[in-house]
Amino acid sequence: MVIENPSAGNFEELGDLLLDEGKYQPAKECFDRALGSRTDSIDPFYKRGVCEFELGDWAAAVADLERVVKVDPKYAYSRAQSLLARSLAKLGRTAEAETAFGRLLELSSSSESLAVAAEFYLAQGRAEEAREIARRLLARKVTMPAFQRRRDRVWLRRASKVIRASAQKSSTAAAPPARGTATEESNTPPGRAPGR
Repeated sequence: MVIENPSAGNFEELGDLLLDEGKYQPAKECFDRALGSRTDSIDPFYKRGVCEFELGDWAAAVADLERVVKVDPKYAYSRAQSLLARSLAKLGRTAEAETAFGRLLELSSSSESLAVAAEFYLAQGRAEEAREIARRLLARKVTMPAFQRRRDRVWLRRASKVIRASAQKSSTAAAPPARGTATEESNTPPGRAPGR
């Protein structure tokens, strides 16, 4: 179909099919071809950004996803904002990523948004904030219908990992320093071995 009629719409449709199958490189190439002749819609930019994110091309993903969220910050149920924030974090642009994650939390309460924001805050050493966000997500599990628990199980597991990791970070930060033997003062009188 695309060979017979290489229109932007046909390349977008083929890109959609390839994206659904997880074939990110060929899907990206289709979106490149579609965007070569038509740039009036943000959808191919978003989908190309998804492909670039999955391929690890963070800089290209940021460029496409910034364009999308500039037009519609809640595009794809705020997934564009989520992928933008994650791409910025992967590039080491921490201050921008922090702003993007803050905006994500204002716009969305989806399981994915909460889980990835909690992971980001944990990685930044903000264990208490990370734990609070993860708890918010896990508190909803009780009232989720079964289909939603199945659909969101990967995000629920990741939130559980954040809580465990943040608890470990908190316990190691609160633990007293280990006592050394050579430099510590001893209650044992000089010249007498301990335990006698």
